[in-house]
Amino acid sequence: MVESIGILTHNQDMDEILRRVLAPYRIVCVNDLRGLLALKDPEGTGRVIVDWLQCSAPERQMLRRWEQNHQVVLIDISGSLLPNKRRIVFMPPFSWKGFIRALTATDQRWKRQRATP
Repeated sequence: MVESIGILTHNQDMDEILRRVLAPYRIVCVNDLRGLLALKDPEGTGRVIVDWLQCSAPERQMLRRWEQNHQVVLIDISGSLLPNKRRIVFMPPFSWKGFIRALTATDQRWKRQRATP
């Protein structure tokens, strides 16, 4: 099964860059809260790449709920979220190589979390 990664950046150029960089994954790009709600299985999404500065208050609430209730890993590319053990925060400008390395490292962690009952 190919794991999916959600993207919520409110920026079409950034969405396209992320689609190309993350080609091995199934990418789900959403543009607003309705798009987030359409992702019926947040656990199957595993990780959501966000530009936290561009998210609305309701989007932020939903993402925090997913992070707490479904163990979704939030990856913030704006550098504005406080890091914790379930989040990855990149301060712009960041290295795409480091971004991919960090994302790959979350693969194993995410799979272990899903395997434990």
